[in-house]
Amino acid sequence: MPRLTVVIPALGSTAALENSLVSALEHRPASCDLVVVHTRPYSDPYELAGEVRFIDAPPGADASECIRCGIAAANSEIVFVLLAGCEVVAGWSDRALKHFANPRVAAVAPRIVSTADRERTLANGARLWPGGKWMLHSGPAPTAGDPQPGIWGPPLAAGFYRAKALEDVGAFAGVHAGPLADASLAAALHRSRWLVAWEPTCAVAADVSTLDQPGGRLRRAWKAQQLAVDTADLFGGARSLTGLAGPMLGEFFHALPSPMAVALLAVRLAALVGARRHPPLPVQPLLEPASAEAGYRRVDRSHSRERRETTAQTLRRG
Repeated sequence: MPRLTVVIPALGSTAALENSLVSALEHRPASCDLVVVHTRPYSDPYELAGEVRFIDAPPGADASECIRCGIAAANSEIVFVLLAGCEVVAGWSDRALKHFANPRVAAVAPRIVSTADRERTLANGARLWPGGKWMLHSGPAPTAGDPQPGIWGPPLAAGFYRAKALEDVGAFAGVHAGPLADASLAAALHRSRWLVAWEPTCAVAADVSTLDQPGGRLRRAWKAQQLAVDTADLFGGARSLTGLAGPMLGEFFHALPSPMAVALLAVRLAALVGARRHPPLPVQPLLEPASAEAGYRRVDRSHSRERRETTAQTLRRG
């Protein structure tokens, strides 16, 4: 059984797919399987079918559905998602895979650098804020002395995942599909008490445009509002209320005087009414303290003055 499966969802140009494929084939570690899920016909001019499995995506599939199809075809415990257009570099998986020695680690976020200037960091993971706001984090990766409150995870463009954890939370399917699928997955892993790690030594090159979230403006507004309600219990108290109303009103006034302002407000209100709600999490430690040598520490994650709940988050040793 391969130790690692690289899943490449290909929704764009053939050139983007081939750039990702070349980098993955050139720098792949031992016992690595490659799966390409493509939405457009691909003639395989380089006759890679013996080294790469090509899977046709269902008609109209988006990035999350392509990823789900690739994960279903994977034959390994660990899956690495590499969106077509992104490229891995030498040694990209060496230290990242070591994080999975901890059975509680569900995902590892690589450092995404600019294709044009590989000294420039575009993202060290992504961060979910109250209100369903999902932002790439271009600052330094979290360290033991800087817990970086919030819900974190790999961006859709690139990330390592434990297949069991993805199955546990129903990743990239149902409510975790569509726009902001990576944010929804990060919240689901957090809720299920899985851990996320960062590995700045794992570099993935990408253009800024490749990191843009797919989906139209209205679809993204709908999903963001659903996510805001779904994760309100993870942030608690006044932060949740502000997070629910703030983005909705801010988006409305920013879009004025365009008719899109009314459409966005209507979509968010509809999503607010129909979104599912979770009961508050129990106030109890989520994990036993881990040793300092393991690179983990206990941090406060509730963001609530009324309730200080403790959880654990994987942190890189400073």
